[in-house]
Amino acid sequence: MYSIIITIIIIIIVIVNQYIYYDTNNLIKYHFISSNKPKIVILGSLHGNESSGSYAIQQIHNELKTNKLMLKQGELLLFPFVNKYGGYLNYRYVPSINKKVDLNRIWYYNKKSDYSLVEDLKEIIKDADLVIDCHEGWGYHISNPRSMGSCLFCTHEHLVSLCDNTVKKLNNHIKNPKKL
Repeated sequence: MYSIIITIIIIIIVIVNQYIYYDTNNLIKYHFISSNKPKIVILGSLHGNESSGSYAIQQIHNELKTNKLMLKQGELLLFPFVNKYGGYLNYRYVPSINKKVDLNRIWYYNKKSDYSLVEDLKEIIKDADLVIDCHEGWGYHISNPRSMGSCLFCTHEHLVSLCDNTVKKLNNHIKNPKKL
């Protein structure tokens, strides 16, 4: 009897693990469009334990829906909870019994992933003009030199000054100089 219960538990764990790992309906998406270009994609909670980007994306969504914000041109795709199951557990990785899946480390590489969510994301962002991947900085880079802090990282040189200016404007609202 004991071995039957253990076997059933293992089967349930394997089935749940496979569901989480291959769930193609995982992505919650909000889509706003007024013209074809530019295409902007904003991703939140690639790490399940980093929820601030998700809340910011939800706020943007709410303000667009209530017309507090208006999309003047282009296409905006909002994905507030990319790692939905990791978020439920406040866990950085995609929950899995057989491997640690860090979405931040695999979604943008050119090699094929066996994780369907990664392939879905790569297809969505391949023609995007701008991808904003929201994370939370651990620690503050001034008081902890090993930390990047919260930052904007630009992959296109023409956007570096925009990213730098945005960070400066955000930092103007931070009163504690150790947290800049």
